[in-house]
Order: sequence, then C-alpha cells, then structure tokens
Amino acid sequence: MNSYLGHKIAITISIAGILLAGYLTLLDFTDTKTLFCPASSNCDIVRLSRYADFFGVPVAFIGLLGYTSILLTLILPLRASTRTLVFPILSTIGFVFSLYLVFIQLFVLSSLCQWCMISFALISGLFLIGIIQIILNGLTYYLKFKFTFAFLLLALVISFSMYACSSQVDEQSYEAQLANHLTKEGAVMYGAYWCPHCGDQKKSFGKAFEYIQYVECDPKGPNANPKLCQTKEIKGYPTWEINSRFYEGNIPLESLANLSGFTID
Repeated sequence: MNSYLGHKIAITISIAGILLAGYLTLLDFTDTKTLFCPASSNCDIVRLSRYADFFGVPVAFIGLLGYTSILLTLILPLRASTRTLVFPILSTIGFVFSLYLVFIQLFVLSSLCQWCMISFALISGLFLIGIIQIILNGLTYYLKFKFTFAFLLLALVISFSMYACSSQVDEQSYEAQLANHLTKEGAVMYGAYWCPHCGDQKKSFGKAFEYIQYVECDPKGPNANPKLCQTKEIKGYPTWEINSRFYEGNIPLESLANLSGFTID
C-alpha cells in the first residue's frame, strides 16, 4: 500500500480479525456457549444454524483463512506491485462474502450475531482501505488486470450459485426420509438455541432438519414455546418425544429410526 498509516491500520485490523475468527472457530470444536453475547443478538442462533457452514466448511474457519491471507499479504516481503494488486482483491472477496452472511442473518434467520457484525465491520474497514488504495494508484493501473477481476467475479458467482443449489434438500436422502417419517409419526424434538448438543443433532439431519417438528424451549429463542416445554416437563436438551415416550440427548439417526419404527422400502 502507498500509505504507511493505511498499511499499519490494515495490519491491526487483520490481526483483530484473526483473533475474532479464531475464537469463533474454536467454538465450532467445543461445546461452549458464545461469551459476551447479549440475548438480543442471538449469536448462538446464527452460529448453530445450517448457514454456519459453507460447502461443509465452518464459516468462522473460512474467515480465519481470509484474515490470515490478508495479513500475510501485508507483512510478507512481496513486490509492491503484487501487494497493490492482491490486497484489494482479497479484501473485496472477504467483504462480499461477509455481506452475504449479514443478508442471511437479517432476512433468513432474523437474528444478528454480535461477533459476526464486528467481523463485518473489520472486513469493511479492510475493503475501504483497498478502495482508497485503488484510488491512490489510479484505476488505469487495475484495468490492466481486468481479466483477472472478471475471472474472480465469475468464480464468486458460480460458487454462490452452486451453494444455493446445494442448499436444496435431497428428498431421497436417508435423512430426509427419516425426518419426514418422524414428523408423520408425531415425533417432536425439544431444545434450546444455545444448546451445542441440539446444534449437533440438527447438523446430523443436515438440510432435512427443516422437516422435523422442533420446539424451542428458551423464551429468548425464535418462535419459542416454553409453556409447552414446561407442560411436557422437559429437563434437558435435546429431548425427543416419540410415541409418547421421552428420550434425552443427541440421538444417532439409526437409533431414532429404530425408536420410531422407520425402515427404507
């Protein structure tokens, strides 16, 4: 970057992003509730949703890789021309991806994650520095790489299109057939949005979990029904009600199939 101050600010933002994304990545591998997260922001609703993975890779880990790549671009002894080109590209890709995640939070999950919004602010700062860099170097310089930018833009569009298609439920999958069977039999899963074991149970069904009858027991969760949970005397999460009997814990799909009498024709 031409601006020494901008370079230092970008390095500081990148380090902050690595620490934040690293913390959220750590949460993906532990049964820990998100710290310092106000109830109104519903961090765990977002973190444990099916949108927390992108092609099977945790979004937090993708963010960690992104911030690390940007930091390496800034601190490694690269040629000035290389850094001038790569930094705006990486920051733009990160900004577009983060913008997509904010859209999901606002219009799909109707829940905002405080940490996610902080990350969005950080990557937006890097994106702004990248824009300033483009202005300082002149647009003419970057027009020489128009085919590179066009290729990256096309790659992003294809990636998001493939992800959108992959988000559709495979009706013939074992998970979808089991989920439909459980619902037909009147089975219900009781849980709480902050419960990591509930998140694991949801992930075991993948996209097919949308067919499961799910009751949110925490009053702060989305579409909560705590009175029903109290009436059913739910003590732990998750709890399954199958054929008027209750089973606690994250139950393997094969066990759920046996308990509900599910067989594949």
